[in-house]
Amino acid sequence: MRVYEITDNPEVVRRLLGHESLSATSAYLDIDKVKAISVRPVSPQGGSVQDVDRLTKGQRSELMSRIRGKDTRPELLVRRLAHSLGYRYRLHGSKLPGRPDLVFASRRKIILVHGCFWHGHTCKRGAPPATNRGFWTAKLKRNQARDLRNIRSLRQDGWRVLVLWECDMADPAKLRRRLRTFLD
Repeated sequence: MRVYEITDNPEVVRRLLGHESLSATSAYLDIDKVKAISVRPVSPQGGSVQDVDRLTKGQRSELMSRIRGKDTRPELLVRRLAHSLGYRYRLHGSKLPGRPDLVFASRRKIILVHGCFWHGHTCKRGAPPATNRGFWTAKLKRNQARDLRNIRSLRQDGWRVLVLWECDMADPAKLRRRLRTFLD
């Protein structure tokens, strides 16, 4: 629950209570005597979103900082499959736009392994969170725009690019066929 302290300003309390996205936790208030009030966020559909995030801001920050950009489970699966098929590659080409996940320099081919959430895929894993939707929508659109710029730049430089999504990893046999088709 977020607690907003409002002191010596009953007009601010009146405006706060009248705001459609907030509701007071107390039913009886003498607005002229209120020194502090607790409010809870309410979703646009009217349901409470009070308990959506049970972590403190510090705990959430630490958790988010542990999310990796390299050596993710989907990327490791693609690497193992490519290696088992006899293909050799470089990882995270630092001189290429977007630092692609797998670089097959002799073939002028690149594989990008995208997480469905972080890159805004259209599958169910790619849906933005219900809370703080404005932030997440903007962030995911920036990620998609950056991905598009990087892919265009790579293609202009003569690279062929394959984008594999996290949800593609569910069927290893299909993934193996896609890798072989792309890399041959």
